[in-house]
Amino acid sequence: MMNSKPNHIVAATLIVLAGLLTAACSSDYDYTPQLKLKLTATDACFSAASQQGLICLLPTRGLTASTTAAWCRAEVTSDSTVVITVERNNAATGRSAEVLLQGLDGGTARVPVTQQGAVWYVMGDSTYLVGDEQTTLTIPLHSDYDYRVDLPQWASGRQVEGAYELTLSPNRTGQVRQTRCTFTSEKGSRTISICQIGPNDLAGTYRLTYGIPVSQTQQRDTTVTISLEQSATDSLQFLASGMSVIPGLRIPFTYDPLLRTLSIGAGQLLGRVGSQQYYVYTALASEAGAHTSTSLSYAAPVVVDHTTLMPSFTFADAEGIAYYDSNGDEQTAHIAGILTIGTVQERASIDAGNFLGYADRIMNPRLTKVANP
Repeated sequence: MMNSKPNHIVAATLIVLAGLLTAACSSDYDYTPQLKLKLTATDACFSAASQQGLICLLPTRGLTASTTAAWCRAEVTSDSTVVITVERNNAATGRSAEVLLQGLDGGTARVPVTQQGAVWYVMGDSTYLVGDEQTTLTIPLHSDYDYRVDLPQWASGRQVEGAYELTLSPNRTGQVRQTRCTFTSEKGSRTISICQIGPNDLAGTYRLTYGIPVSQTQQRDTTVTISLEQSATDSLQFLASGMSVIPGLRIPFTYDPLLRTLSIGAGQLLGRVGSQQYYVYTALASEAGAHTSTSLSYAAPVVVDHTTLMPSFTFADAEGIAYYDSNGDEQTAHIAGILTIGTVQERASIDAGNFLGYADRIMNPRLTKVANP
């Protein structure tokens, strides 16, 4: 038979174990999970502007709300809605806070709130060249600050999404019109120049600078004064007087209002000279020779001097024309000047039986307006 402990020792042991278990449950291990409020939607990410957002949650009895920053306020509007209001952030850096929610039953929630730093920028070009008709420009702009725009009387503007829309009234002055629009906020300013120019602003007195060939490889620059007259029947056509060595001969140019270029085409009949015995045509010069094809033209983009408001045109050929050399290989030549040629018959070919010679060789021409009509 096995030995057993006395009954009073067993009883004492049970009492000690019961006491240890009771102490553990009532002190260090007495834990009740904290109640969490159930959020259904939050709108708590803000730009730098002053604005409001919402916190939505399941209905909560005795709901209260507070925040951890003075620039952020929270207002309970119902037992399931809290309105967040943030002040405008004038700093360039963002900031953050928290909204603390609590219900009467002890449920809680912490909602992070973020606000971006303030932004100010005016993008777009420094200079805009537009036609004389009514024009609307959209200038990329974003400002979290109050700003103003200085405009002339003939322009108006309004803020649109992510931009400033600037509308210019038609230019009927007969001259180039220019304005400087300045955008100003407490963070800085940006000035944009705008020029209105159209075919009705081009006629007038010009200074023509060009090269005269003196050898196969050299030319001498010369400058003359010419007049550019707008055609009475076509507002895009202009006639240059004083450009040719032949008295009374006027050389035609065409203005493209979309590309804003002035160009001269090859193969145009300019008139008859020598008691009406000979014909004069336009031609274009390149390193490959003279070209009379009516498909060719020589163009110059308009550039406006912002001090004098006078346009100028520097002729150049960026693309070049294709031709075939003596070996039959295709080459590229670049137009470098304006020619006038004489022919015996009324056709612009320069074959040996028809070609009389060159009247004008106007190489690398540049036109600069110096006076209005």
